[in-house]
Amino acid sequence: MSKKYQTMKKAIKMEIKEHRKSFLVYLTLRALVILVMILQIFNRNFENVFLCLLTLILLIVPSFLQGVRMIKQNIISSTSRPWSFIFYTLYIKL
Repeated sequence: MSKKYQTMKKAIKMEIKEHRKSFLVYLTLRALVILVMILQIFNRNFENVFLCLLTLILLIVPSFLQGVRMIKQNIISSTSRPWSFIFYTLYIKL
């Protein structure tokens, strides 16, 4: 399980290194959405709080998919045997 997290961490670091500007844009957008969400909690406008949560989830999905793609590339490139695809599908389902 820790190898999975190490690979995810490595993928995130490589993504930040390669696409620094887009990372800063996403980080700024996430911070603004969290700020608005906190303000909406104080205003007791819970519909907008849930919209902010949905927005945060949608902003996190691309980063998550990028990490999964990096894990897939590492698994497939590390083994050149035909049965590696079976282990890959089992790994993703866990």
